[in-house]
Amino acid sequence: MKKLNEKGSIMVMVVSIILLILIVVGICFGIVTSYQKRAVNDHASKQAYLSGLSVAQSIAGQIGNEKNIENYLPATVNEADDVSMTVSSLPDGTSGDITVKIKYNRSNNNILYIQVTSVYNRVTEEVQLTMQKQNNRWYTKIYSKIGDEFSDQE
Repeated sequence: MKKLNEKGSIMVMVVSIILLILIVVGICFGIVTSYQKRAVNDHASKQAYLSGLSVAQSIAGQIGNEKNIENYLPATVNEADDVSMTVSSLPDGTSGDITVKIKYNRSNNNILYIQVTSVYNRVTEEVQLTMQKQNNRWYTKIYSKIGDEFSDQE
């Protein structure tokens, strides 16, 4: 019986194991990168939402306390008389902006919508705060997405 030449078989095995390890590391790196991008986008979305919520609450507080109320409320129910403003640019180079639009409900001028659009790290979130006037005072009713209509029928 002839003996086969097995020189170099260990080298082939080592190269195969190294290639297998590189494939596994590459797959793990792709998964980690995907999770990291998702985490950054989730953080930006939450930050934009919370910034918009904070601005809506601040304006609602000013309207509810009747401090400088004429600076916030539209002059009439007409859509052309909406109050729009850019509140601020967010700090730390996040290139974010917060825009607020305040308008009355077209069919009921005792309902007021504060619509806030917040951009943080290229992620946009929209929040709408509905206020209702009762006994000549404005009260916070509900938070929703922009465009949702409020009905006080329960």
